[in-house]
Amino acid sequence: MRPTERDAFAGALERERAKRAHPSFGDTLKAAADWHALGDRQAARLRDRLEVLFSPGKRTLEECASLVSDLTTDAGWTCCFDSLATAASTAHDPAAARDPDRAALSRLVAASDTLAFIAPLVSRSERAAFTALCALAWWFRGLESVATAHVAEALRLDSADAVVQLAGEVIHSGSFTLTTRGLD
Repeated sequence: MRPTERDAFAGALERERAKRAHPSFGDTLKAAADWHALGDRQAARLRDRLEVLFSPGKRTLEECASLVSDLTTDAGWTCCFDSLATAASTAHDPAAARDPDRAALSRLVAASDTLAFIAPLVSRSERAAFTALCALAWWFRGLESVATAHVAEALRLDSADAVVQLAGEVIHSGSFTLTTRGLD
């Protein structure tokens, strides 16, 4: 990426963060509590803002900055994880095993592509969590080898990050059920 694009993204992200004044990633258990504590209207607005992540097509730097601003909150990353899991369960519904849901699969492809695009744009302190979210999107798509490579990179960047640890646990165990432990 050219330095001018990175600078433009940094400026757009700074404007988004100033507008929303969000904190950064936090404790996994607190994330679920924050997500569940949001009112229905607030949660719906957050889901609507994150919908661009799941829509095919190119993203503007402003859209990416808006996504980063939302995803670097506890409620935002939890909403993203929930949306990824929902799309995955729809795409890979055992009842439709012979014919996966193309729309849900398209949502997972869009999310993994967008997260892969965003991860190198964010600051080094946030890159591990975005790389881990990207790994989850690839894993939910059913591409475990790509997910494993992404989660290894996320662990290399920051093995103590809660999002990275959760993604690593899910991907290495091959089980989504681990993510619900203690989050309800």
